[in-house]
Amino acid sequence: MSTPKGCRSCSDAYKVTQEGIARVLAAPVFRSEAAVPDDVYERRLAACDACPQLIESSMTCKICGCFVQVRAKLRANDCPNPAGTRWQQAVAEAG
Repeated sequence: MSTPKGCRSCSDAYKVTQEGIARVLAAPVFRSEAAVPDDVYERRLAACDACPQLIESSMTCKICGCFVQVRAKLRANDCPNPAGTRWQQAVAEAG
């Protein structure tokens, strides 16, 4: 069985580029108290990068369908893994 390279339900017309993600992350909310500091953000992304539930080509989480670069930046969010968050462990290990 092959591994999907992108979101199965999204057509090519709805692909989000890295430039699109960068535009989203440039919004004021991502520079406010609602956002985690850059060091926490980087550790969250590293945890996602090591997760087998990540669709690498699109940086999309197979569990929730989010773009992890956006989800990981907001303080109120957590890793959606039903087996347990990968983010708390990653942040605790580095802290």
